[in-house]
Amino acid sequence: MPTISTVTQGGAQRSEQMVLSIVGDGSDDQQAAERLGISPHTVNTHRKAIMAKLKLHHKGQLMLYALQHGYIWVTGANVYYPGFQRRLQAGAKAAPNERASA
Repeated sequence: MPTISTVTQGGAQRSEQMVLSIVGDGSDDQQAAERLGISPHTVNTHRKAIMAKLKLHHKGQLMLYALQHGYIWVTGANVYYPGFQRRLQAGAKAAPNERASA
């Protein structure tokens, strides 16, 4: 299976990785949009592009991909979002329902 870094190009890669990091925990487009500070339509567009590039057909497959490839980390105590946390560390405003510390 191709990886997202091998199938994306240019500026879209970073935003798609951030969306994957958030929707990978099962968040719907509205929840992801609120956390990322973008519109649900933009999240949906990125999610569909990611799924097409990776040849995935269901959101469950996308969640499994995100978990298996380190876009989310699940521990007994917390869920971590590496891509999203990198954005926060770069100085972006934290989303109000962030579940894990950076």
